[in-house]
Amino acid sequence: MSFGIPMFFVYKSTFKPTGGVYFGIHQTSDMNFGTPESHDPFVGSGPKIKDLVQRGARRSHFNVEKLYIGTMEQCQDWLNRNIQVNYDHPQCLNSKPGAPAGVPKTEEHKAAISEALETAMEGNTNALGTIQPPRIQHGGKLKWFHSTDAQLMLETVDGKTPVDSSYASWSLGQLPKTTAKAPTNTLAR
Repeated sequence: MSFGIPMFFVYKSTFKPTGGVYFGIHQTSDMNFGTPESHDPFVGSGPKIKDLVQRGARRSHFNVEKLYIGTMEQCQDWLNRNIQVNYDHPQCLNSKPGAPAGVPKTEEHKAAISEALETAMEGNTNALGTIQPPRIQHGGKLKWFHSTDAQLMLETVDGKTPVDSSYASWSLGQLPKTTAKAPTNTLAR
């Protein structure tokens, strides 16, 4: 049921196939949000939730429960007082909060980000190849070229073939992205 007056809800979203849990705040005018009668398709906004949806997860794969209703400030306060998110737990779908925008990062923070990115790239099939600094030396344009396991931005004069003949067998364009599918033994929508 929608009353046209947006409300803020603290919610818990559980990904049924794995039991992963996400906590958040959502604004909606659907007073049934977090119940089986809800028409609001929202399941969460974190990067891990978005990744599940991009890989094929549907609304029916999530169980969304409302935990609290109030203003944004009340919901944030309630969430901070009542929910202790263990970001390191393997079932946690919340991501660690980053530094506030505009705050300079310390050297320790920069080192931690660099270490986290190195770990995140391990096993990432979409991060194949290395990107060398592109250079225009013959007045051409930069285009993406790829082999079966690497991709680079290379200079081309005609828009179709790389100027550097050592890449002549490479194909025009980036490597196709591979996406994992949601488990097939889950409930259908």
